[in-house]
Amino acid sequence: MSMFHGWPERQTYPGIEGAMQFLADWTESWEEWELQLEKLRDVRRQGRCNLAQRGRSKATGLPAEMHFAQVWTLRDGKQFRMEMYASPAEALEAVGLRE
Repeated sequence: MSMFHGWPERQTYPGIEGAMQFLADWTESWEEWELQLEKLRDVRRQGRCNLAQRGRSKATGLPAEMHFAQVWTLRDGKQFRMEMYASPAEALEAVGLRE
């Protein structure tokens, strides 16, 4: 299951199909779009990654940049849950840590 905290779109996208739908919905708005991993950290059986995305809006042509974070929970070596946070600080607080 994928959960999105602080996102204006749907908050939950269940299963692989849900994750694929989120990506399709999100990238549809961008003329150019790239995603960059900035930091990866193992936190108590969960992985946390800070990401940056950059793109150019199809609607306005304006560039945009956003930094956010994901917390991944694994079971038997496979993704069980991914939670996305609008800021890296929110993701740290969700796993009980602070920068």
